[in-house]
Amino acid sequence: MRDWQLHGLPTDTVSTDNAILVTRGRRWPLMIDPQEQAKRWIKSMQQKAGLEVTRLTNKSMLRSVGNCIRLGRPLLIEDIGEFLDPALDPVLARAVFNQQGRSLIRLGDDNIDYNDDFRLYVSTKLPNPHYLPEVCIKVTVINFTVTMSGLEDQLLGALVKKERPDVEKKKNNLLVSMASDKLQLKQLEEKILRMLKDSEGVVVDNVGLIETLGESKIVSKTISERLVESEKTNEQITIMREQYRPVATRGSIIYFVMADLARIDPMYQFSLSYFQRLYDLCIDEAEKSDDLDTRLRSLKAYMTLNVYKNVCRGLFEAHKLIFSFLTCIQILREQDTVSAAEWSMLLRGAGMVTNPAVNPMPEGVSENGWNLVAALQEGIPDTFGGLVDHVISAASLSDWQRWATCNSPQTEALPKPWKDQLNSMQRMLLLKAFREEKLVFAIQDFVVEHLGEEFVQSPPVSMRVVHGETRADTPIVFILSVGADPTGVLYTYAKEVDYMDRLHLCSLG
Repeated sequence: MRDWQLHGLPTDTVSTDNAILVTRGRRWPLMIDPQEQAKRWIKSMQQKAGLEVTRLTNKSMLRSVGNCIRLGRPLLIEDIGEFLDPALDPVLARAVFNQQGRSLIRLGDDNIDYNDDFRLYVSTKLPNPHYLPEVCIKVTVINFTVTMSGLEDQLLGALVKKERPDVEKKKNNLLVSMASDKLQLKQLEEKILRMLKDSEGVVVDNVGLIETLGESKIVSKTISERLVESEKTNEQITIMREQYRPVATRGSIIYFVMADLARIDPMYQFSLSYFQRLYDLCIDEAEKSDDLDTRLRSLKAYMTLNVYKNVCRGLFEAHKLIFSFLTCIQILREQDTVSAAEWSMLLRGAGMVTNPAVNPMPEGVSENGWNLVAALQEGIPDTFGGLVDHVISAASLSDWQRWATCNSPQTEALPKPWKDQLNSMQRMLLLKAFREEKLVFAIQDFVVEHLGEEFVQSPPVSMRVVHGETRADTPIVFILSVGADPTGVLYTYAKEVDYMDRLHLCSLG
């Protein structure tokens, strides 16, 4: 497992379980790998074994498969769709047969020699592929989609590597030395057991065995002491690295919010490598400080705002507030400021809950809104206990009517005692129940309160900034409204920064 991680496998338990399935499964693995982490791990792990990489679209694909089978080399078929080439069926089924003392397998029209060292790996970048049962029974389908904890560990390593390269280097060296020591200890134990098994006669009369046992005892004691010391050092390194985890956690939260934008519009596709590039850029550009707490706060604030500005360049105007609100909510949920029940109520409303009490404001409050009042009372009793009775009581009904019918209920004070005991998230839940059309304004105020004014404004697009943050081989696509023509601006800027050789313009109709 340490060897896998040194070759780039994420350190979370899900990735480790997946790696066990890849290396120990009886069927060849088909890896769902939208972030290409598994592919990078396979390429690194099997590089020394002469890994060959091909695709189903390559004309020489079957020739590559045949060569790898004969020579016993690993083969990676990458970026497949939802179907596999039928010619691969004998390979996937491991349909090996013996003929005149030779192990053969039929590939296409030929029988070729089968080398037991052959390994096959199949990967797809599709995030949610639908494979037919006849495909699933031939391979082991393994989901390598990045997890929150796995990405957090990767971002933590990248941050510590930049902030404290000595610590990260020491950690990696320690992993290698501990793995080597444990392997040596295991080999000693196996050697002793093998000698005991092969020994004939009285064991104490076997001088060679006794000498080996004595040497093994000394070596074993030395290695065990070194391992104990290494474990203590590893604990100290872990404590030092954990100080930087809040920044990695924030980065992981933001990435998964970005990834979920594809559910709004399939055009919103943000790769993990793109986010990691932004993450590294933020580490370099955030305000430096010798005080660790100040530095961490600066990193979190700068990264959150910088990623928001970069992502907003690729969003339609209507979706920018959704992105900032989702980012805000997920940060607050991680801090336990917003509960799962509150978030669920805001998203889904009352669900199957019905309010047995008669709606006292049928003209202003919808049936779904009145049911949500009951759902709040039942689902979050510590906060909204007694809400229904308070609304319908004669003493407070007029206050609720006044609040529910005013022009700006999102800024007006709630009836007592609710105005003093609810936070902004809980106020939005009441607003959803009584005046749902005002919710978008409350969301803007909510984002400003917790993240800042910049997160509800459309960041200006500057060619100078875009050009400075992209690599020389990165294309920039502009989606223009009817009548817009940026050609003049682009050519002017291209002349200013002297990159006319990189500028290629085309029109997308």
